[in-house]
Amino acid sequence: MQPVQPVRTDPLAVAGEIWELQSDNGWVTFDTETTGLIKDAKARGASTVEYSARRGDAFFKYTIDLGAMKQINQEKGT
Repeated sequence: MQPVQPVRTDPLAVAGEIWELQSDNGWVTFDTETTGLIKDAKARGASTVEYSARRGDAFFKYTIDLGAMKQINQEKGT
C-alpha cells in the first residue's frame, strides 16, 4: 500500500486542495479528475474510492482507503 495525502493550496484555487500519492520517486500529485473523485467520495462519506491510471500503454486500477489514507493496487493487492 502506498500513502496518500491531501495538500492544502491557495483557498482561491479552483480545486481548493490537491491530493498526492507517495510513489517510489517521492510525492506525486493526482490529476484534477482523480482529485475530484477523491473529494466527492469524502463529501459523500465514502470509505473508499476507485480509479484507473495509465502508465505507458497499460491501465492500472486502484482503490484508495480514505480512512487509512492508503492506495491499493487492485491487481497486486498492495
